Amino acid sequence: MAEGIQPAYTPQDYEDCERIVKSDPKMAEALRKRGVKDVKDVMVDLWASGRGFIEENDANENRIAKPILYLRDETDTIAYGYGRPIEGLTPVIDLYQQKIIAIEDLHSHLPISKTAQELKLSKKKKQENSQLLELKPLEITQSQGPSFKLEGNHLRWQNWDLHIGFNSREGLTLHALQFFDAEKEKFRPVMYRVSCAEMVVPYAEPTAPTYRRNAFDAGEEGLGFNANSLRLGCDCVGSIQYVNAVVNTSDGKARVIENAVCIHEEDDGVLWKHTDWRSGNALVARSRRLAISSFATVANYDYGFFWYLYQDGTVQCEVKLTGIMLPMVIEPGMKSEDLKHALWIREGLAAPYHQHIFGFRMEMCVENFNNSVVEINAEASTGNNPQGNAFVANKTLFTREWEAQRDLEPKTGRYWTVVNRKEKNAAGDAIGYKLMPGTNAWPFLHPLSPVARRAGFTRKHLWVTPYDSKERYPVGNYPNQPNFDGQGLPNWTKGNRKILDEPLVLWYTMNVLHIPRMEEWPIMPVVKAGFSMQAEGFFDENPTLYLQRDTLKSKL
Repeated sequence: MAEGIQPAYTPQDYEDCERIVKSDPKMAEALRKRGVKDVKDVMVDLWASGRGFIEENDANENRIAKPILYLRDETDTIAYGYGRPIEGLTPVIDLYQQKIIAIEDLHSHLPISKTAQELKLSKKKKQENSQLLELKPLEITQSQGPSFKLEGNHLRWQNWDLHIGFNSREGLTLHALQFFDAEKEKFRPVMYRVSCAEMVVPYAEPTAPTYRRNAFDAGEEGLGFNANSLRLGCDCVGSIQYVNAVVNTSDGKARVIENAVCIHEEDDGVLWKHTDWRSGNALVARSRRLAISSFATVANYDYGFFWYLYQDGTVQCEVKLTGIMLPMVIEPGMKSEDLKHALWIREGLAAPYHQHIFGFRMEMCVENFNNSVVEINAEASTGNNPQGNAFVANKTLFTREWEAQRDLEPKTGRYWTVVNRKEKNAAGDAIGYKLMPGTNAWPFLHPLSPVARRAGFTRKHLWVTPYDSKERYPVGNYPNQPNFDGQGLPNWTKGNRKILDEPLVLWYTMNVLHIPRMEEWPIMPVVKAGFSMQAEGFFDENPTLYLQRDTLKSKL
C-alpha cells in the first residue's frame, strides 16, 4: 500500500480513540477547563480527519482521527450525549502511535448544554385526558411458513433466484439476480451484482470544526463493519430468516455479526385491478414483495438498506435514514433567524444542513452481458400537432462514457434503460430494464472543495462504465489518502471507453438533501429514499397473470 493511504477505520479504532482520549492527562485538563470533572462521562465518536483541508495536522500521512466529544447524559434515554457536544474541543489522534499529537480548542466560551432532566425534557407527557387512541395488537403470521427458500446464501422466491453477499465496506450485496420467465420456460438474467458502494455526508456549516465533517461512511467507516444484529419484532416482523455476516477485525481475525441480514415477505397491497362498470365484476390480484435488508449505525446516524423483489420483475432499493442528527453548539440566545446554515433545535443547540449522497453500483446482465444504455426524454411534438396535445419519447443511445455522464431532468421525465440490442421482444424492440429515479437532489459543493475533489462521483446522477474488476468503488479503493484528486469515476472515465454492446456497470448517485426539521430531534423519524429497476420490454406481457386472483361479482 502506497505511503499515506489509509484503509477504513474499524470498530477497534473507535474503541482505541475513546481509550486514548480518556487516558491522556492533557485531554483531562482541557476537559476540566470546559467544566467536565470526570473523563468517564465523555462520549468519543471517531471521525476521519477530512483530507485536503488547509490545516497543519492534515499534512500528517499517518492514520489520523479527529473525534467529536460529547458529555454523556444518562437522563436522556434517546440521544444520550448527542445533545451535549463539547464544541470545538478536538483531540488529533495518531492511531499508529496510539496517542494524541495535538488538541484543537475552539469556541471554549460556548457552554455545554444542560441535561435532559435539567431541561425537563425527559418527563413523559400525560395522556389521561388526550384524544390518543390505544394501539391494538397487529399480528403478522404465516401459518405455513414463508414462501421463500434459503439454502446457505442461495435464495429462491416466486420467480426470483439470487445469492446474498456481505462485506465490511459495502455491507449487504446481491448477486446473480435472475427471473424465471414462464412464457419462455427459462431463467433470464437481470443483474449480476448490486450494492451501495459509497456514501458521503458533507455538512454545510462553514465554521470550524464542522466544515470538515464529511464522512465517507462506506470507504472510511465501513457499512459492513457497522452493521447491526437485527432482532425479531423490532427490526423485522413476520416469518423471518436471518443471514449472519463475517467481517475482519483490526488484527485480521474473523468477527461474526449475527442476524446481519433479514429476509421476509410483505403484503404490498393491490398489484392490479379492474372493475367492469357494466357487470360490476371486479378482477383484482394482490402484490407481495420479498424484503432483503440490513441496518448500519455509523456514529449518530442509522441507515437501513432494503432491497425489495416484486412479482412483476421489479427490483427496488430503498434507504431508510434515521438516528440522531449531528448537532453543534451555538451562542446563547441565538434563534433560527440568526442561523444561515443550520436549524435551531433548542436553546444553545442547532442542527447543520447537510446531504446524504449515496453511490450505487450495478453490474448489469440483461439476458447476457452484451448491454447498452438508452436515455429517454419526453418532449412535446413540434410538428404535426394541430391540437397541441402530442408528445414523443426521444431515445438517445450512448456509445461512449462521456455521453453517459448525465443528470436528472424532471421536465422531461428522464430515465435510462439498459438494453440488449441482440435480444428482441414481440414488438421487435430491444429488451431492457429501466432505472427509475426517486428522491434526489444536486450537490451544493464547490468543484474545488476538498469534499467535491474526493467525492467526484457526486457531480453526476448517472455514470456508465465498461466492466473492470478493479473499479469497485466510485471514489476508488482508498478515499483516505493524501493524493485523492482524480480517484474513482472521474479518473476511470477519462479514456472515454466504449459502452456499446459491452459488459456494463451502472453507477447511480442518489442525493438526499437534509434541511433539518424540529420534529427530527432528538431522534429522526425514518426518511425514505430510493430507486427502482423495472422491466421495460423484457417480457411480452404482464408476467404476473399466473397469480391467484379474486373475482367479485356484485352489480354496481
